Amino acid sequence: MTKRKESPRLKEKGEVISVTNNMVKVAIPREAKCGGCKHCVSAGNGKYMLAEAYNTREAKIGDSVIIESGNINQVSDGFLLFIVPLLMIILGFAAAEITGSPLAGLLTAVVLLAGLFTYFRLSKDKYQMQVTDIIEPVTAKEQ
Repeated sequence: MTKRKESPRLKEKGEVISVTNNMVKVAIPREAKCGGCKHCVSAGNGKYMLAEAYNTREAKIGDSVIIESGNINQVSDGFLLFIVPLLMIILGFAAAEITGSPLAGLLTAVVLLAGLFTYFRLSKDKYQMQVTDIIEPVTAKEQ
């Protein structure tokens, strides 16, 4: 039996610019690979990206840190995000057709989609980045 292969974790190095409760905001220098990923938000005229991460290492403002995403399987997670909602809407149409009531179809689709979004909300830790290491800054003497 073969083990399901997980996609590699997204791993980035950046500087902590704010700390709020158990979350940090990290500025990451923008690279070519930043194009399709949606973990971060572009900032500083596109020169760097901002990412929020769980502060699992008690990082402070100004610390250089390594942040990583959870294990993500692009195929199954993409299926959950794009195909399953579409199937739920189709089930809503089917319910409307079976019952003869558009309201029943609408309610079916809304309830199913609400359940899916609740699942996403409850499993957000799987997708949230976290600080995995604090890097000692390089001093002028070490350069």
